[in-house]
Amino acid sequence: MKKYLLVILAFLLVAVGSSKAGGEKAPMEKTDTVMEKLLANMREQFNSENRKALVEACTEYKNYNLEKGNLYNYYQGWQAEVLYDINHNNFYRAMKNAIAMSKDIQEHKCTEAYYLGSYLMGIIYALRENKTLARQYLNKALEEVDHSEPQKVFSIYLDLANVEMDDNPQEAMKHIDHAIDIIKGDQYIYQYSDAVAFKVIVAFMAGDKKTLNEYYKLYMQMKNDYGKECSTTFYNYVLMCKCAADGQYKKALRISDLLTNTDKQRFKILIYEMSGDTSKAYKEQVAYMHIKDSVNNEIMDKELNDAANDLELAVMRNKAYKAKMTEAIMLLAIIFALVTIAALALHITLRHRYTKDLKHKNKELEIARDKMEEAERMKANFIKNMSHEVRTPLNIIAGFAQIIADPDFNMPPEMRADIAQRITKSSNDIVRIINELLDISGKECINHIEKADLVSCNEICQKAIDSSRYALPEGVEMRLITDLKDSFRFQTNKDELLKLLDCLLNNACKFTEQGFITTYCQMNKDGQRLNISITDTGCGIPQAESEKIFNHFYKVDKYKAGVGMGLPLARHIARQLGGDVRLDNTTRRKGASFVVTLPIG
Repeated sequence: MKKYLLVILAFLLVAVGSSKAGGEKAPMEKTDTVMEKLLANMREQFNSENRKALVEACTEYKNYNLEKGNLYNYYQGWQAEVLYDINHNNFYRAMKNAIAMSKDIQEHKCTEAYYLGSYLMGIIYALRENKTLARQYLNKALEEVDHSEPQKVFSIYLDLANVEMDDNPQEAMKHIDHAIDIIKGDQYIYQYSDAVAFKVIVAFMAGDKKTLNEYYKLYMQMKNDYGKECSTTFYNYVLMCKCAADGQYKKALRISDLLTNTDKQRFKILIYEMSGDTSKAYKEQVAYMHIKDSVNNEIMDKELNDAANDLELAVMRNKAYKAKMTEAIMLLAIIFALVTIAALALHITLRHRYTKDLKHKNKELEIARDKMEEAERMKANFIKNMSHEVRTPLNIIAGFAQIIADPDFNMPPEMRADIAQRITKSSNDIVRIINELLDISGKECINHIEKADLVSCNEICQKAIDSSRYALPEGVEMRLITDLKDSFRFQTNKDELLKLLDCLLNNACKFTEQGFITTYCQMNKDGQRLNISITDTGCGIPQAESEKIFNHFYKVDKYKAGVGMGLPLARHIARQLGGDVRLDNTTRRKGASFVVTLPIG
């Protein structure tokens, strides 16, 4: 249900914003029939499968509003392109387009559209199941949006509720209550009825039968009182939840067949579990995982192709740059020769200066060549690593799926549990790889991270250690040593620091087969900075590789798992927090030691 609801609510924002030009006009204004026609065409193409036609319709709508000086409607047309790519699982392209739109909004200082960039990033991360970043961007959108326009604020609150409904239904209820308080009234019956219906669904997920019955009664009363003004978007969901809560499981299952594929499977699992039929619940779980894996595979293929195309484009640009530089050097050489002939009558020192200029230009050409070779290497490493790292867990999932699907193969419960664990781990590995790519691409477009959290150094280090123990090899001990008091706190960004430490600890777990992984906290000598070192007893890193390991997709050991994104991401986060990450080569010891330096203020 998440993808369906998020995209529907997001496109409602397009409709709301665009209606300014044709719906909220002064009594004496004339209707802009041209814009209404362009808007209708854009909405029609949004529901088609022809992306080229959609882009053309959005471009016409954008150009018209740009000429009219209506920047807000111009960005609504841009937003429609992003939502179309989200709806068709092109998250990589959608994120690039959303970032570009956000930068354009900042450049044009269109304050009423500031929230759109954050809102779209929140939608993308929510659909990619990165709830931390989804909450961050949606809450930022809530701060940026104009609260005098209730329909926009309402949609953002519902999206926040949708992010929380699986893991934290009580928080989701609070968001829905905020949305209802904003939109409640005869003016917004359609939106108000949607919020009431959504609350029935969340109450069902939370097992809160009292709230379910209360809002079911309210929704049905609204449907009876307002007729077509009342939204029926979630009517089947409401009926299904009510029947299941009342124990009418067969009827609830019949209604669930009217839902979309993913929602149908998810709710059937819940209904079968409520009825006690675990066998059918398991079958629906298998079908749900199959649909989800198919979607994830489609997303992965699209994102890998788009990323490879971007790398290819970078290589072509470098080649074009090299050609231009070659032409420039040739021109400079001709000029140099002519000037040299003329300069023979002048002073001998002029010849020295021109020679120095030529060496400088040759150096620039060498740098351009090195950049081109580096781009080609990154492309090759990226494709090779991703092909291996994704294909391996997919093969595991496919193999075990065939075993489980064989009706003649009997297996003990321990083996079935082990197979399920392996399939889950492989699925998580694929999601982790995609999330790493989205993390690094998203963070590299952010120049500043807000440092508004007062954090206990010892506490957050221990939390990072605890969350990394799942990756710890047998026989390896993970420990924390600190010179700081437990009461010591410093100001930073808690979530980003935890992500940084996770990257370094997971790297240590990967290369340590025996011994210790030690996290050590101490104050710098100047008393203004904090040092956190993560030291392992693994295979170590050659000194010649001490900086290369922070390059994207670079791996010292090509046969180790991973795509080469953890260390670059860790350094990028540290620098955004005002610090840095380096490999400590000052002492000779077995293994590797990474030092994180952060300001305490």
